[in-house]
Amino acid sequence: MRGPTVAPRERRPIALAVLAAYLVGLLVVVLWPQHVDRDLVPLIERVHELFPPITHARVEFAANVLLFVPPAALLASVLRRRRWVVAPLGFAASAVIETVQDALLPGRTADLRDVLANGTGAVLGLLLTLAIERMRTRRSEAANR
Repeated sequence: MRGPTVAPRERRPIALAVLAAYLVGLLVVVLWPQHVDRDLVPLIERVHELFPPITHARVEFAANVLLFVPPAALLASVLRRRRWVVAPLGFAASAVIETVQDALLPGRTADLRDVLANGTGAVLGLLLTLAIERMRTRRSEAANR
């Protein structure tokens, strides 16, 4: 048994509120004066000893991808007709973040791989939203037959 469905227009304010909260958290993470994962380095090194393919660089790249999936998905669900801007916005926002970190935060390092990872996360967030909406449409069409 499924719960009540929420119409897309009714979901928009919820998505905007969640997006705003996420962006505040994201700003805290990206503008933190030191690398936010510095305390995890010993753990990642230990995991690497046990599983050599898991390196700090790979964990960091994956974390940067995952960091941008939720806001991109939420933004894509809010923008609907203009959602094509989500991927370029993800890359642009990441480039701005890396520039600010390089220029204003001496304890942080700017890295083009972070821009690539964040942009990839934005693309995945957009694709996730499209896939979910497609599944909803198919389910709705099947229910109306």
